[in-house]
Amino acid sequence: MQVDSTVRSRSVSPTLAASIHEAVRKQELQERTQRVDRAYAQEITSGKITLRDVPAGRQEAVAELLKTMRKNPRTLFMEQHREAKRMAIQHAKERAAAGMVSYRPRQEIFTAVLRTHLDGCESGEYPTAKATAEATVGTDAPRLLRNGHSKRQLRTGLKKNEGHPAMKLINGIADSSTITALVSGSVSSCLGALANSHKLAKRLERIEREQYRAQQREKELTARITSLEARRDLEDAGKNWKDEVARLRKEQPSISMRALGRAVGVSDTAIRKHLSAIGQ
Repeated sequence: MQVDSTVRSRSVSPTLAASIHEAVRKQELQERTQRVDRAYAQEITSGKITLRDVPAGRQEAVAELLKTMRKNPRTLFMEQHREAKRMAIQHAKERAAAGMVSYRPRQEIFTAVLRTHLDGCESGEYPTAKATAEATVGTDAPRLLRNGHSKRQLRTGLKKNEGHPAMKLINGIADSSTITALVSGSVSSCLGALANSHKLAKRLERIEREQYRAQQREKELTARITSLEARRDLEDAGKNWKDEVARLRKEQPSISMRALGRAVGVSDTAIRKHLSAIGQ
């Protein structure tokens, strides 16, 4: 009988230790008996001996084994599957009675841990995996973080949290292979990778925002330079911008205030004030 890794570090009472050793001894004896019975059955099947040649104490068990060997393979497989399931349930009960219950958190735990960690990332705190686990499951945090067989639960947890702002940000830069890598290790490594991915997404978002502002500023400066050049050209030609506005309005009655402003090198606000002052 294998002892769960979470139990090895605990002190075991002499009574419990004796019961564990007794269970192991019985299991080894049962396996040895089954190997001997199987050897007798194979000898009978090959025609080397008959059932009468088997010791009296083993004849019944060997006879039952011969029946299973002559069964349809599918039927035999199903019976073995049922027996294995029954033994697994029995072993689980024995482990529970001996205080060696494995830690198997429900899906809701994984979903809640991921949501708590995403909340921390979105707030800018970026908590450690340990802090997130302790805030969610308390004293079971170390066992949860060591859980390395939770790929399906982690993937489901991420899907359930896909509407979270932090998860939306991560999905904006992550493809399916990146998400697969996030859940391929332990819970601890998944939480760490989530925090790093969120930091990277935030950095990219900030760079894109700064780039957009720079582009807008460039457009404003370009428009300003164009306006100043137009105003300078008018002054170099000895023309007044108000007279030029009147000329353009006469030639193009539907021209907009902004187009007039660009043409004469003044703002459209100045154009409106001028036209209002002359009653146009």
